[in-house]
Amino acid sequence: MDKDLHEIFSMLKSAEVEIKKENQVLMVNKTTSFKKQGKPNKGNFKKGGKKVAPHPEKPKAGPKPETVCYYCQGKGHWKRNCSKYLADLKSGHVKKKGTAE
Repeated sequence: MDKDLHEIFSMLKSAEVEIKKENQVLMVNKTTSFKKQGKPNKGNFKKGGKKVAPHPEKPKAGPKPETVCYYCQGKGHWKRNCSKYLADLKSGHVKKKGTAE
C-alpha cells in the first residue's frame, strides 16, 4: 500500500462511476410454481378503490313456459324431466329409447 489517501479516494470515485454505468442483472432462481402470494381480494374493486358492478347473471338454461312435453303433452317441461315419464320408466311400462336388450 504505497498509495496516499488522495489517490485511493480518486480510485474509489472512478470505480463508483463505472459501477453506475454498468447494467446490473438481478439473479432469479428458477421456479415451477407461479402461485400468487398474499391475501385474496374480497369483492370486485378497481385500483382506485371503487367497487365494480357485478356481471349480470345469465338466464338459466331450460324449457320455456310454453314448451310442450312429448310424453304427457304438459307445458313447461321436457320429456326427460316429466314426472309421469320417469315413473313409467321406473316401473317398466316404458323402455328407454336406444337401449338394446
